[in-house]
Amino acid sequence: MQNSSTPLHQQIRCVFAIIILALRNWRVIRILMVYRIPQLLLGPSRILNSVRYLLWPLKSKKADQLTMDERILTAFDQLGPIFIKFAQIISTRVDILPHDIAQALEQLQDKVPPFSSEQAVHIIEHNLNSPLQTVFKNFQKKSIGSASLAQVHTATLKNNRKVIIKLLRPDIQSKITDNLKTLYQFAHIIDNYHPNGRIIRATEVINDYDRAIHNETDLLIEAANCSQMYRNAQQNPIVKIPRVMWKYCYKNMLVTEFVAGIEVYNQAALNAKKANQKKIANNIMMLFLDQTFKDNFFHADMHPGNIIIDCKSPDQPIVQLVDFGIVGSLTETDQLYIAQNLMAFFNRDYQRIIQLHIESGWIPNIDNQQNMMNEIRAIGEPLYAKPLKDISFGKVLGELLQIARQYQMIVQPQLILLQKTIFNIEALARRCDPDMNLWENAKPYVERWIQSRYSITDSLKTLSEALPKMLYELAHHQRQPSAVTAITHSEPPVAQSTWPYTHWLVGLLMGLVVAQYIL
Repeated sequence: MQNSSTPLHQQIRCVFAIIILALRNWRVIRILMVYRIPQLLLGPSRILNSVRYLLWPLKSKKADQLTMDERILTAFDQLGPIFIKFAQIISTRVDILPHDIAQALEQLQDKVPPFSSEQAVHIIEHNLNSPLQTVFKNFQKKSIGSASLAQVHTATLKNNRKVIIKLLRPDIQSKITDNLKTLYQFAHIIDNYHPNGRIIRATEVINDYDRAIHNETDLLIEAANCSQMYRNAQQNPIVKIPRVMWKYCYKNMLVTEFVAGIEVYNQAALNAKKANQKKIANNIMMLFLDQTFKDNFFHADMHPGNIIIDCKSPDQPIVQLVDFGIVGSLTETDQLYIAQNLMAFFNRDYQRIIQLHIESGWIPNIDNQQNMMNEIRAIGEPLYAKPLKDISFGKVLGELLQIARQYQMIVQPQLILLQKTIFNIEALARRCDPDMNLWENAKPYVERWIQSRYSITDSLKTLSEALPKMLYELAHHQRQPSAVTAITHSEPPVAQSTWPYTHWLVGLLMGLVVAQYIL
């Protein structure tokens, strides 16, 4: 996104569009105009500045004394929790947002006052169709956490198992619908009047947010995410995922087992427990790599509040995850794209990076590859003077995606989620162990994963899984009369026997299965 001045005729058209929008959303427009939020997207505008000073001179003068970060935080705090949630999600779009704006949006806190305990009890009893005391031995009426979409209570079941109850806000759907209408209207203005509207694709961004926010407001989806991660982590001794109590789950209510421990950002408490923070950092990194490459299902909201450390055995700390509203999954092409690009980048093989982009279909086959290679080299070369532990892989991936986008790559939302997750993982790991060499830990893992993709065993396994379908399709194809035969012969054609082919393929299949176990 560029921050250059918008042509005058576009500014005038934009102002008329904003005036029409203002008639429907006066409060929202006032806040955005006073704190100069449109200028962050449209660039400096004398017309917009004149309008704000004409309508709100005192507020505008006061706002001009704030830094950009302060203006962004103040504006979204006044707009309310749904806009804050939007800002948090849009902060992940570093492919279209300048880094400083994305960082400012990240700082927004999604904390709002809880709704009443009476409403909470009503939601639970309505879902369970029975009084609270018939299901729970006790229920903590005071919320232990409250955000824009939901709040959390603790309770104990009749069998003495302690649980967490997450409840959706009663009036949240109507607020989301109203706010989405406003956001779509703003997106229409950006698409039509911003000089880089085709690159920004604001309506597409709002569509992504629309899907994300509706997924987060269906707690059965979150329950399914949690359950999938629980199954993936069952054999992993360094991580624990809470079990879902499906009997008590509804679209507006999620119940999981209670997770006890210390939040990862609470360094003082971890030190008091004498927790091995080097292992915590390593466990967080390995958990992320497993989820991204082995499980292909990663927690995409790994901020410090969602990671709880079990310190019962201080020298063997266990990483526990909560809040599964946002998850990510990659196609095999995405996985190979990430892994091979990182390996090629740190081997200074810039030509290979371009080939990977073209082979994976991310960009068209460009005539002048030298320009793209020079841009990638400009990112890579300065890094080789730094210690590996000081290199940010999230930043490297983000810069690669930005370059690729200039060459008509449409960045997929899952890649942006992954990059954001890498940023969080790096920050958390380095907070626990400032001297941790992330690449030293990740490189062998990524190398092994790439080798496994091309190993004989893996190839044989893939082929053996595909052969039954191949056999069926071949047999079905052999039995079909050709169009020419049907036209030139009056008698129905006799299907040729497929037994020789089937016999040969079954033999091959058996040989492959045997070879797989031998290898």
